[in-house]
Amino acid sequence: MLTSNQLSTLKQIVVKELHQLKRTDGELKADSTSELSTYDNHPADLGTELTDKQTQLTMNEHRQAEVKKHEEALQAMKEGTYGICKACGEPISYERLEAIPTTLYCQHHAMNDSKSSDRPVEEDVLSQSMENGEQRNDRLDSFEEVAAYGTSETPSDFLSDEVEYEKKRDTEGYTEEYEQYGVTDLEGNKKG
Repeated sequence: MLTSNQLSTLKQIVVKELHQLKRTDGELKADSTSELSTYDNHPADLGTELTDKQTQLTMNEHRQAEVKKHEEALQAMKEGTYGICKACGEPISYERLEAIPTTLYCQHHAMNDSKSSDRPVEEDVLSQSMENGEQRNDRLDSFEEVAAYGTSETPSDFLSDEVEYEKKRDTEGYTEEYEQYGVTDLEGNKKG
């Protein structure tokens, strides 16, 4: 359990960080400007502006999440549940609370919550090529598994039927007819 001095120290840290987060949030909102018209702008300028806006939105979302964590920690302090893991009810070590004063979980239960569910779909396809924790295929096979969902050369790129597409896929890697011009002289006669 935390002593009253430890709790007081941690509360000061959380309040100070919360104040800084709220002050920084106000500064970013005041700094947000945009032009009324994009008519005279170069496309690169528009891309830069879009990137800046996305970065600012992401930072604001992160800041809001941090503010929420700080407010939840302060609420737990008021309720007398601060320093006790919400998952297992065991005390959280003071060292952990010093490192992460807004945590409401012990180290063991915090790890279960950290995995993001927002992952690329390719990972699902590639994970199918794993057997007992070992990759069963080489890189080429992994690419073919992902490519089955589409590449830049799919049947929709051809005017003919799918059989011709499959035939083309079987011959990939061989020299194309236009590449053979590289071994001719200026008159078109083949060299060597």
